[in-house]
Amino acid sequence: MTIQNSILALPFFNWLIFMEFTGSDWCPPCKKLHSTVLESEAFADFVKDKYVLVELDFPRRKEQSDELKAANRALAEEY
Repeated sequence: MTIQNSILALPFFNWLIFMEFTGSDWCPPCKKLHSTVLESEAFADFVKDKYVLVELDFPRRKEQSDELKAANRALAEEY
């Protein structure tokens, strides 16, 4: 299932989407958010059964397929 189809299905499950736009290999605030909040047990408990988590990564050094880059750009433009 594509991310777009997943987003369309969310109202059916009464869930919300949490999109993290990140630069995982270069952005200090992004790294801090990930390590202090997004990896915490409290956050996991909060989002459980309520949210679909989506990470849109825009790295500078990490390799990504052209397809993933295009999908991330399209979602970034839309949201």
